[in-house]
Amino acid sequence: VFNSPHNLVNIERIDEAIVIGAALALSSSAFVLKILQEKGQLNKRYAKACLGVLLFQDISIVPLLVLLPIMVTTDLGAMDLGVEATNFFWYALKGAGSLTALAFGGRWVLRKCFEA
Repeated sequence: VFNSPHNLVNIERIDEAIVIGAALALSSSAFVLKILQEKGQLNKRYAKACLGVLLFQDISIVPLLVLLPIMVTTDLGAMDLGVEATNFFWYALKGAGSLTALAFGGRWVLRKCFEA
Protein backbone atom coordinates (compact mmCIF):
# COMPACT_ATOMS: atom_id res chain seq x y z
CA VAL A 1 0.00 0.00 0.00
CA PHE A 2 2.84 2.40 0.86
CA ASN A 3 4.74 2.04 -2.42
CA SER A 4 1.80 1.51 -4.71
CA PRO A 5 1.30 4.11 -7.44
CA HIS A 6 -2.21 4.72 -6.17
CA ASN A 7 -1.87 5.37 -2.47
CA LEU A 8 -5.29 4.23 -1.34
CA VAL A 9 -5.17 5.40 2.26
CA ASN A 10 -2.84 8.41 1.86
CA ILE A 11 -0.36 7.29 4.54
CA GLU A 12 2.95 9.06 4.19
CA ARG A 13 4.63 8.71 7.60
CA ILE A 14 5.36 5.78 9.88
CA ASP A 15 3.56 7.31 12.88
CA GLU A 16 0.39 7.67 10.81
CA ALA A 17 0.66 4.03 9.82
CA ILE A 18 1.08 2.96 13.46
CA VAL A 19 -1.98 4.89 14.61
CA ILE A 20 -4.18 3.64 11.77
CA GLY A 21 -2.94 0.07 12.17
CA ALA A 22 -3.58 0.11 15.91
CA ALA A 23 -7.06 1.55 15.44
CA LEU A 24 -7.94 -1.12 12.90
CA ALA A 25 -6.51 -3.89 15.07
CA LEU A 26 -8.72 -3.04 18.03
CA SER A 27 -11.74 -5.25 18.27
CA SER A 28 -15.38 -4.50 18.70
CA SER A 29 -16.14 -6.30 21.94
CA ALA A 30 -19.74 -5.15 22.03
CA PHE A 31 -20.50 -6.58 18.58
CA VAL A 32 -18.84 -9.92 19.29
CA LEU A 33 -20.49 -10.31 22.69
CA LYS A 34 -23.89 -9.41 21.22
CA ILE A 35 -23.52 -12.06 18.51
CA LEU A 36 -22.41 -14.70 21.03
CA GLN A 37 -25.33 -13.79 23.29
CA GLU A 38 -27.87 -13.98 20.45
CA LYS A 39 -26.61 -17.43 19.51
CA GLY A 40 -26.61 -18.56 23.15
CA GLN A 41 -22.92 -19.39 23.12
CA LEU A 42 -21.60 -17.14 25.92
CA ASN A 43 -21.01 -20.11 28.24
CA LYS A 44 -18.98 -22.11 25.72
CA ARG A 45 -15.26 -22.56 26.21
CA TYR A 46 -14.32 -20.80 22.97
CA ALA A 47 -16.53 -17.83 23.88
CA LYS A 48 -14.68 -17.41 27.17
CA ALA A 49 -11.35 -17.58 25.35
CA CYS A 50 -12.63 -15.05 22.84
CA LEU A 51 -13.73 -12.78 25.68
CA GLY A 52 -10.23 -12.98 27.16
CA VAL A 53 -8.68 -11.88 23.88
CA LEU A 54 -11.22 -9.08 23.48
CA LEU A 55 -10.55 -7.80 27.00
CA PHE A 56 -6.80 -7.89 26.38
CA GLN A 57 -7.27 -5.86 23.20
CA ASP A 58 -9.47 -3.37 25.02
CA ILE A 59 -6.91 -2.95 27.80
CA SER A 60 -4.08 -2.60 25.30
CA ILE A 61 -5.49 0.75 24.23
CA VAL A 62 -4.00 2.29 27.39
CA PRO A 63 -0.34 1.89 26.33
CA LEU A 64 -1.28 3.09 22.86
CA LEU A 65 -2.81 6.25 24.31
CA VAL A 66 0.36 6.76 26.35
CA LEU A 67 2.56 6.44 23.24
CA LEU A 68 0.46 8.70 20.99
CA PRO A 69 1.82 11.98 22.44
CA ILE A 70 5.36 10.75 21.85
CA MET A 71 4.61 9.97 18.22
CA VAL A 72 2.85 13.29 17.68
CA THR A 73 5.53 15.50 19.25
CA THR A 74 8.57 13.83 17.69
CA ASP A 75 9.99 14.15 14.23
CA LEU A 76 11.49 10.75 13.54
CA GLY A 77 14.13 12.25 11.26
CA ALA A 78 15.49 14.78 13.77
CA MET A 79 15.24 12.84 17.01
CA ASP A 80 17.52 13.51 19.98
CA LEU A 81 17.71 10.08 21.57
CA GLY A 82 18.58 11.35 25.05
CA VAL A 83 15.60 13.68 25.25
CA GLU A 84 13.27 11.17 23.63
CA ALA A 85 14.40 8.39 25.97
CA THR A 86 13.66 10.65 28.95
CA ASN A 87 10.25 11.57 27.54
CA PHE A 88 9.48 7.93 26.84
CA PHE A 89 10.52 6.99 30.38
CA TRP A 90 8.12 9.53 31.91
CA TYR A 91 5.26 8.51 29.63
CA ALA A 92 5.91 4.85 30.43
CA LEU A 93 6.01 5.63 34.15
CA LYS A 94 2.70 7.51 33.91
CA GLY A 95 1.16 4.63 31.96
CA ALA A 96 2.39 2.04 34.46
CA GLY A 97 1.06 4.15 37.32
CA SER A 98 -2.31 4.45 35.62
CA LEU A 99 -2.51 0.71 35.00
CA THR A 100 -1.54 0.01 38.62
CA ALA A 101 -4.20 2.40 39.87
CA LEU A 102 -6.80 0.75 37.63
CA ALA A 103 -5.81 -2.72 38.81
CA PHE A 104 -5.93 -1.84 42.51
CA GLY A 105 -9.07 0.22 42.08
CA GLY A 106 -10.80 -2.56 40.21
CA ARG A 107 -9.75 -5.15 42.71
CA TRP A 108 -10.54 -3.48 46.03
CA VAL A 109 -12.75 -0.46 45.45
CA LEU A 110 -15.21 -2.17 43.13
CA ARG A 111 -15.33 -5.24 45.36
CA LYS A 112 -16.31 -3.04 48.30
CA CYS A 113 -18.93 -1.28 46.17
CA PHE A 114 -20.56 -4.53 45.10
CA GLU A 115 -20.49 -6.04 48.61
CA ALA A 116 -22.48 -3.14 50.08
